[in-house]
Amino acid sequence: MLTEKPRGKYYYIRGTFKVATITIEINWTKTNVLASKTYTKRFWDNFKEKWIEDYKRQNSGYEVKTYKDATNEVLNDPYESISKQDERNLHRTVQYLGSFHLNKITNKLIGQKAIECYNNIKEYTNLKYTSLPRDKQIDISSKHATVNRNFITQVSKIMHYAHDNKWCEYMRIKRFWTLSGKNRPKYTFTLEEIKRCLESNAFFYTKLLLVFMLYTGARLQEALNVSWSGKNFFNNRPEIDLEKNQIFLWQSKQDEGRVIEIHPTLRAWLEKINNRNDRLFPWNNLQHKKNKPDGLTNSWREMLDMADVDQMKKRHAVRHTYATFLISYANANDSELMDLGGWKTRDMISVYGSTVPEETRKKINLLP
Repeated sequence: MLTEKPRGKYYYIRGTFKVATITIEINWTKTNVLASKTYTKRFWDNFKEKWIEDYKRQNSGYEVKTYKDATNEVLNDPYESISKQDERNLHRTVQYLGSFHLNKITNKLIGQKAIECYNNIKEYTNLKYTSLPRDKQIDISSKHATVNRNFITQVSKIMHYAHDNKWCEYMRIKRFWTLSGKNRPKYTFTLEEIKRCLESNAFFYTKLLLVFMLYTGARLQEALNVSWSGKNFFNNRPEIDLEKNQIFLWQSKQDEGRVIEIHPTLRAWLEKINNRNDRLFPWNNLQHKKNKPDGLTNSWREMLDMADVDQMKKRHAVRHTYATFLISYANANDSELMDLGGWKTRDMISVYGSTVPEETRKKINLLP
C-alpha cells in the first residue's frame, strides 16, 4: 500500500508491506524528488527493494541466496529425494537462473529463461492456442509439457524449498499452456498400419525403433539410451542380453529401470544387426538430431508417409499402442501393465484399451 502526501515541493510517502511473516510499516518519508506521483512511485519501489535487501542481510532467518545456492542446498539435503533425471534438469535450470537472487526471480523471468533453454517454443509465445487447428494444438501442448516437466517444475521445487526455509516469499509458479488430459487424444497404431510401416522402404533403424517400442513399451529416450555393450547400474548386466533373452531399460522417469523379456519378433530384428559395439540406435543425441535431414523426426515422418499413416502418430503413440495391445491381446491387468510399462499410477493407464474396437479385442492371438 502506498500513501502520498505533498508538502511544499516534495512528496512524502508511507507504506505497508510484508517480508516473510513480518509486516513492515514505513512512516512519512521524504522522496527527495520534486512533487510528482510518477517519481514518488519509482522512489517507493526502489526504497522498498533496498529495504528488503538490507533486512534480509541483517536477519539470519531470512537470508539472501541465489538460485544456485538454493539448488545446492536441495541437492545436498539428505531428506530430499532427487532422481538422476531431475538432478540433470536442476543443473540445467541453474545455467539460466543460477546468478539471480531468489527474491529477484519472477514468473516473467522464469518464462524467459525457459524459452531460452527450449528455443523451439519461442515461436508459440504470442499465439492464441484455442484458435489453432487441432493437430497444431497437440504439437504445441506436447512441447510445452516437456518444458513444464523439465524446467518449470524444477524451478518450482527450488522456490518452494527456499520459501520453506524463509529465504524468499512464496510465489505460485506459472506453467506453459497445455491441453487438459481429456482433450489430449491417445493415438495408437493398428495392426495393418504397423504392417505397412515395416514393409515400407523406410530406414532400417526407424522400423527397428517401431518394433522395439512396440514390444518393450519403452519411452523414446529409454529406447535411445539402450546400448549393446553398456552395463546397467542395477546388476552390472548388458542392457541387451540375448543369452538370457532380456533387455534392461534404464532412465525411466524415476530412474528405477525395468527388465523386459525379448519378444520373438523383436529378437529376429535384433539378430539382423552385426555391429553390436555401440548404442542400439544412431540417434543417441535426440536434441541435436531430431531436426536434421538424417534425424529421427524426419526419418519417422518419411516412414509414416510411405505407409500412408496419420502423421500425428509420433513415437510416443507406439507406447500407447503397447499398452492398448497388452490389454486387448494379452488380457494384462492394471498391476501387470504398470510393471511392464513403468507407469506409476492407475490414473496414467486408465485411458488405454478404450480405442480398440470390440471385435478387435477378441483377436487375442493376432498380435504378430
